[in-house]
Amino acid sequence: MRAFAFDAVAIIVAVALAMLRPPAEWVERHYTNGVYPALDRAARAVTDLVPFALGDALLVIVLLALVLWWFRTLQHRTGRGRRLVGLVTGTAAAVALVYLWFYGLWGLNYHRVPVAHKVIVQAGAVDQAHVDAFGNRVARMLSANVAGAHAEEGAQADIFASLDSTFDAAIKRLGDTDPISRPRVKPTIFNFMLGYTGDAGFMDPWTHEVNLYSKQFFFERPATFAHEWAHVAGFADEAEANYVAVLTCINSSHPLARYSGWLLVWFNLGRDVHVTERVKPQVVRDILAIERRLRMQINPTVARAQAAAYDRYLRANRVTHGIQSYRDFVQWMAGATYDAHGLPLVR
Repeated sequence: MRAFAFDAVAIIVAVALAMLRPPAEWVERHYTNGVYPALDRAARAVTDLVPFALGDALLVIVLLALVLWWFRTLQHRTGRGRRLVGLVTGTAAAVALVYLWFYGLWGLNYHRVPVAHKVIVQAGAVDQAHVDAFGNRVARMLSANVAGAHAEEGAQADIFASLDSTFDAAIKRLGDTDPISRPRVKPTIFNFMLGYTGDAGFMDPWTHEVNLYSKQFFFERPATFAHEWAHVAGFADEAEANYVAVLTCINSSHPLARYSGWLLVWFNLGRDVHVTERVKPQVVRDILAIERRLRMQINPTVARAQAAAYDRYLRANRVTHGIQSYRDFVQWMAGATYDAHGLPLVR
């Protein structure tokens, strides 16, 4: 009965938190800019001690433990019905505890004040003509940086380190009061799944570790890294993480970072954007190389299943546009006013 009572409490608390919508201003002040930076430092003080992805190991251990628990419990025939009830409630409680860990250590950031409520977007600057003009600007920026980007192919580690200043400036402008130290990039046993689904990387919300798909081209990696780093900094929404990544990269002094940022914008332009600007042949080769790699690596069935699951996950966390939210930041890029430092004016 004590075990059942514990399970019931864990499940009830998890369900209550999933349904709760705390005030965004409270979350921004007391969680994102309150306890969260300390939670991040505490989590990474542990995970940074190991060279492998601790989140991978924990997931495997938890899954194996659940399978073994079910097997050992159900192998006894006596009282199997009662045992099955205990297994179901115990498993539900375990899932609830994992959710509470997710919610408390990172997931509450979904409820912070949205970037869309901070960035001042001029309504007249996001009509078709202005967005087309922005698309042409993206093309020009790609051509302007492609040669320098390829010249810096061997300096990726230095470029990752150089992003600190522009990243800190971007997150400060968008609402973070405390800087977040640069995370380590770790290999993951789920690299093959990233390939099958076409994902560029992920940030583990339980351990605050960053994993990038190993077969990305060097000119994709700075923006992908900055995107996952933005998640670590508390920007849970995908559009917001994209926006931080782009601001971080295009304001860099390194052509490779700028090129990577503008490529991220390019691949998120809507299909209705009409780009008439010609780009340099090397830009075309790079874009086609990315598209070719995606066609070869993606498993359509796995990708559709992952996209559907992630879309439901995002909507459950009150991201209105679901998986399509990745592209929302393009409106902020096209419609905001930027200062001399390349940062948007905000409310």
